[in-house]
Amino acid sequence: ISQRQNDAAASSYNVRFEGNPGTGKTTIARHYSKFLQQLTVLPEGSILLDVTAASLKNKGISHLEELLEKVKEASGGVIFIDEAYQLVTDK
Repeated sequence: ISQRQNDAAASSYNVRFEGNPGTGKTTIARHYSKFLQQLTVLPEGSILLDVTAASLKNKGISHLEELLEKVKEASGGVIFIDEAYQLVTDK
């Protein structure tokens, strides 16, 4: 999107929500994607894709590529990764 809009600042709309279970992180993430549409940061018709970290781990990089292709075809969107902390290995 930032390339199409010729706006390098567009990549700064990435956010991470942290908190205890049941505090509304998923709900806020969905509202945030709608907010970005209303600001026209995301084009009308952009999509919101919900995915879990477990499904990304199990299905591999090809699944992530499929999600990114869907966002590209829709001319923009949000990929919400629930429980994303599971993608990080403890050291």
